[in-house]
Amino acid sequence: MPPRARKTATKPSQADGNPTTREVEKVLDIIETPDEILDTPKTVDDEGTPIPAELQFSTEDLPDLPEDDGHVEYLTVDGFELRARKPDPSAWNLVIGMMSDDATAADKARSLQTFINHIFDEPSRMYINRRLFTRGDKFDQDFLERIVVTIIERFTPETNREQRRARARATKRSR
Repeated sequence: MPPRARKTATKPSQADGNPTTREVEKVLDIIETPDEILDTPKTVDDEGTPIPAELQFSTEDLPDLPEDDGHVEYLTVDGFELRARKPDPSAWNLVIGMMSDDATAADKARSLQTFINHIFDEPSRMYINRRLFTRGDKFDQDFLERIVVTIIERFTPETNREQRRARARATKRSR
């Protein structure tokens, strides 16, 4: 019995490496489409099904965010200056989740990294990540957590600091 003829998986446009006229026309249509049309949100999904109005969201109607209060703290690690800005409320929520007893080690590590990305400027983040991922470096997650706890204490209002410390002492004694 002769061998069966093998079907090819190449499309006509791939046979000689050149695109078909139809493919070229599709690209030209996209290029010639005005930016206003391309930038408008789609009201249909990829299959052409309309997206209901209650599932279309926009931030345009929300109030503007308050101005950054500019509260910045500088700290050094082995002589390198790090710059941290006061966290937004959303970042504080991450810290609360990171410190909870129910959080797993993976949850804590991810929350810690997200918090660091939020409060530190680009050179500081790069330095922290480089030190954190260098094999044999003493700069590890425990050391980084000490830095974050110190930053949290610096940005937390003074009136609550004594209450937090008293709670921490009470919690340590009960364990």
